[in-house]
Amino acid sequence: MFPLVFLRLGNSWVTKMKFETISIPDSEPLPEVNGIHHYPAKMATKLGEYFLSEYATDRSGKMFDPFAGSGTTLLLSRLYGFDVCGCEILEVAERISSVKSTTLSKEEIKEIEDFRDSYSIDPVDTVDSWENREIWFHDEVYQDLMAIRNVINQYEGSSIYPFLFVALSNVVWEVSSADPDILVPTRSKMAEDQPFYESEEILSKFEESINNILDLQLVHHNNGLDPKKPDIKQGDAKRKNTWPGGEYDLILTSPPYGDGINYRRSISLQTRFFGLDDQILDEKITKHTVGRKYYQLSESDDLEFDSNILSYEFFSKIENNNPERTDTVITYLNDMSIVLRNMRSKLSEEGIIGLVIGNPEVADTRVPLNELIIELAEDNGLELYDTPKKDEITNRFQTPVRRSSSEPIKYEYLITLERDT
Repeated sequence: MFPLVFLRLGNSWVTKMKFETISIPDSEPLPEVNGIHHYPAKMATKLGEYFLSEYATDRSGKMFDPFAGSGTTLLLSRLYGFDVCGCEILEVAERISSVKSTTLSKEEIKEIEDFRDSYSIDPVDTVDSWENREIWFHDEVYQDLMAIRNVINQYEGSSIYPFLFVALSNVVWEVSSADPDILVPTRSKMAEDQPFYESEEILSKFEESINNILDLQLVHHNNGLDPKKPDIKQGDAKRKNTWPGGEYDLILTSPPYGDGINYRRSISLQTRFFGLDDQILDEKITKHTVGRKYYQLSESDDLEFDSNILSYEFFSKIENNNPERTDTVITYLNDMSIVLRNMRSKLSEEGIIGLVIGNPEVADTRVPLNELIIELAEDNGLELYDTPKKDEITNRFQTPVRRSSSEPIKYEYLITLERDT
C-alpha cells in the first residue's frame, strides 16, 4: 500500500499520491553520453542510472523506449546488460539515438579516425534555397557546411555514415543564429544574428563533434559492449506496429511533458539542411507527435481516458486562462492513455516500467502530470511497483537565465509500474 491524501478539487474528489523525495547528485556519472548532440530535454544520465541501479541490477532481457529521443536510456540499459530497442518519431533524433547506442567495431572506429585525419573539402559557390535560411546562417558559413556535407555524402550507405551525419548535424546547430539556451531554434537578443565563422573554425567544430562521438565509443568499449546496432525505428509510439515484436522485460522512457513543445521544430534546421523535410510527412508528424500544441481531437473521436479528469480544478483554470490550450491537455492525456495501454500489452509478466515525468505549466497553470499519469496507468491495467520518487531539478535542463514567461519545472518524478494483479 502507498500513502494517499484525498483532496477536494472543484466538484470532484481526486487521490493525491505522496512522492518520496530523493536527492541525486548533480555530477553526471557518464558526461560523454549527452555530449554528442544538442537535443531538447535529454534525460540526465544520473536519472537513468538511478532507476537501473535501484530496479534493474537483478534483471535482464529486452528493453524498449517508445520515446527514444537522443538515446540516453538505450545506451544506459545496454550498459546494464539489456538487449535494447526503441522508436522515435523524428528522423534526426532517431539517427542520434542510434549513434549513441550503437557500438562500433575497432575497424569502424579506425575508419572514422582516418576520415577525420585525412578528409578535404572543395569550395561551394551556391547555397541551398529554403524559407528563412538566410536568417539562420551566414552565406559563407552555410557554404562551408554544404562542402562538408558533400564529403560525408560519399559515405552514405556505409556503417560510419550515421556517425558523420550526427557530427555535422550538431555543427549545423552550433553555427546557426539560434539561441543555444532555448529548446527550439529561436532568435533572441542572447544570440548573434547570422554569426560568422572562418572555414577553419567550422572544420574544427566538425572535428570536435567527431571526437565527442569517438569518446563515447570509448565508454562503450571500456564497459565491455560488443559491436552491435540496436533496433531503433522511426515511428509513432501510439501505433503498436511501431513496437518491435515480443514482450519487454523493461520499458524505460521519459515521454514529452504535454506542454506543447514543437519537437519537430527543435531539429528543423538540420532537417532542412539535410533535405529531409517533406511537407506531407511534416504535417503527419506534427499531427501525431505526443505533446503537440493546438491539435484538437475530431468530434468523432472518443476520449481514451476518464472524462472526470476534465472536472479537476487545474483544467478549469487552463480553460479560463486560454481555452485553446485545453486542446493540448486533452490530446496529450488521450495519447498517453494509448501509449500506456501499449506498454501494458507488451510488458512481460515480471517486467517493470520506469517513467520520468515533469509537471509543466500550461496557460499559467501547473498541471499535476505526475498524478495524472499514475491515474491513467491504473485505468489501463498497470499499478505502482514502488513508491514514486521526486528529485529537484537544479541545473540539468533549465537554463540559469529565464527566457520564457512560464515557470520552470522544479521537480522530476520517477514512476515505476508493473502489470496489475
